[in-house]
Amino acid sequence: MISLVIFLSVGGVFFSSCNQGKSFQKDHPDFNFSIREILDQNQKELALSDFGQSIRYVTLESQPGFLLNFIYKVQKYQEDIFVSDRERVYQFDANGNFVREIGKVGKGPGEHTGRIRFGVNPYRGKLFIYSFPTKLINVYQALTGEFLYSFSFDYFVSDFYFNENNQILFFTEEGSMDDLNFSVNEAYLIDNDNKVSIDSIFNPLRAEKRSQIVGHVLLYQNQNDAYYTFNYGDTLFRLDQNFIRKPFAVFNLENKISHLVLKLDFSFSGIQFSDFLYFDHVVGNSNFFFLSIGKGFAVGVERDISNIFCQKNEGKCWPTTKARNDLDGGMPFWPRWVINGKLINYYHPHEIIDYYNKTKGEVTHGSDFVRLVNSLLETDNPVLAIVE
Repeated sequence: MISLVIFLSVGGVFFSSCNQGKSFQKDHPDFNFSIREILDQNQKELALSDFGQSIRYVTLESQPGFLLNFIYKVQKYQEDIFVSDRERVYQFDANGNFVREIGKVGKGPGEHTGRIRFGVNPYRGKLFIYSFPTKLINVYQALTGEFLYSFSFDYFVSDFYFNENNQILFFTEEGSMDDLNFSVNEAYLIDNDNKVSIDSIFNPLRAEKRSQIVGHVLLYQNQNDAYYTFNYGDTLFRLDQNFIRKPFAVFNLENKISHLVLKLDFSFSGIQFSDFLYFDHVVGNSNFFFLSIGKGFAVGVERDISNIFCQKNEGKCWPTTKARNDLDGGMPFWPRWVINGKLINYYHPHEIIDYYNKTKGEVTHGSDFVRLVNSLLETDNPVLAIVE
């Protein structure tokens, strides 16, 4: 690992020179797939039992004053569950009982405003909330919600996580050279105790970027390694605990036009660049990849998203819909997060109730799923579905 010795002080955190980060490595990837060839195949039905043995549900308790219309991120620490809706972070116990909101919306100490990102350091039991408008990171005791301290990170954070060396890995959003927060580094390794930049990963394509498209990182962890790609890239990288990055899988998108030169017309209603493919979502565990591929950019109309399921041991992928739930007759499933190898998604209560009423008599619903349906009101908070 490269250790940099020239530091610039920026907003309370010391950063290394942007041009001295690690460059792209051309190591041979473990997997190589052509996405367009896969999408041209006939869809194959996928059953939940093809990749899971059990499913359980956690109903997030509803509280007066907040309703989770959207869940951006779910994380688990010890037995507690932490959920973000992009602007706030809520803590629930293992059974979904509401514990507290972490931090508050505002401009005082320990408060945040606007869009946020959050992460839990499982090695130190601390929860971090990054605020886009202020570039400020507030740190709390994860289980008690006690505010501890703040520090600054002067770039737009797409996502971040922690390694076992008590270090923070920040991934920055892509942007144009005109953006004051433009960074040619796609990732920074920060010492959690001293707030000092130890290393970075250089992205040479960013210096050429003139697009109106802002690329964001798609990140998940499996065992001790992190896997990430930017949604307009084609390479899924594995980043180990020593900040060593290698290409893990190449998903060839074969776009005729680069995302560096895309120009969207936001006054247009319809599909723009209808043949352009990009990653909408990527997660995986030790055995499988789950890919969601977007085609074209939708303004004012529904987006065109396709799902692809990959078996790692066979090196094969095929297009599919969401997995039919043959474990308990519940909702079709497609994962959004992976935590300790468990695959997680969420559903709104009205979706679950409508599905049950439409399929009653046609699908054999398991007793746990029926009890779940009978316990819900359409105005309740979402339900987490956990597959392992």
